[in-house]
Amino acid sequence: MTTIEQLDDPDVRRGLAVVADAVPDADPRELVSTAALALLTPGTFAAGRARFALGELARDGFRPAYACFVQFDHAVVERMWVDSLAKMAPDRRVVVHDLLAAAESLLLLLVDDAGSGATERLAELKGHSDPARNGPRTLRARFGAANRVINLLHTAETTADTVRELTILLGEDDLATAWRSVASGRVVELDGSVLDVGTVWCGNSIAHLAAALRSRLADGLAAEVGSLDGVTDRVGREWAWVSGQPVTDPRGVLAAYRSEFPTRLGDCGAGRLSTTGAARARAIAVLDDLLYGTPVPVELLRGVLRDARCVVEPWEWVVLASSAVSPLAPGPGTAP
Repeated sequence: MTTIEQLDDPDVRRGLAVVADAVPDADPRELVSTAALALLTPGTFAAGRARFALGELARDGFRPAYACFVQFDHAVVERMWVDSLAKMAPDRRVVVHDLLAAAESLLLLLVDDAGSGATERLAELKGHSDPARNGPRTLRARFGAANRVINLLHTAETTADTVRELTILLGEDDLATAWRSVASGRVVELDGSVLDVGTVWCGNSIAHLAAALRSRLADGLAAEVGSLDGVTDRVGREWAWVSGQPVTDPRGVLAAYRSEFPTRLGDCGAGRLSTTGAARARAIAVLDDLLYGTPVPVELLRGVLRDARCVVEPWEWVVLASSAVSPLAPGPGTAP
């Protein structure tokens, strides 16, 4: 029998009580040890990877007994990740909230072909929150995690955490239904159209998004000052190159971008610029920082985009801001 700690946590106690009432013939602690909680967060859907993610989970012996979409608000995020959020830098904490509020996440209560200890086995397979520290067989590496914010997959760390987090996320009736599904051995078949929702053109790729925004900003500058001394050609080549790259491997595309364009774009503030023109030149330079691995304060990034009148959609903001607080370190041949 699995030992469950944290019995002083009211959500753990309440969750176990629901299990006992919903499945009276089962030992609650033994039953919960056979299931694991996972969340496919909005980045999985933005990159069109939800179907692939479920296939990879099945390959590792995890199948959904219960599934539903959940929408996070500020209070639930704080309650779910109370310990880890307290340790985060303030900018990263802001962007985590923005990510989870951007779209629904898919909640999965997974049964494990291997039996008990499901949560702990899934947590080990998941990998580190920093994709740079993950081997190729970790789930986050296989899914195509972009950075420490858009890492695509959350799982509970312990069996007690599965009980606690599921209790936070589901109402009592749904919670009872979920645990009855585990007890019955039910496997949910998710409809294909459900898995295709939320796809975004740039996926989680900062290379795709930054190239598109730079092209728009450069067009605005060119309309103001005429010649841009090669800037227009450079951003045009960037966009043409990145348009042929897959959005499902954002880290790989960014590394390849740096090999293709080993030097920064540099100063593009030629001629006399209006206030808006100067802001657009500044925005292009800040996007340089994101492309070449320089951290950027979130409020600075927000202000630069506002001053440049550069409108971005909510998910595009998450891609930009997550790259600002969790940049991919420069590789060989990349400008400092």
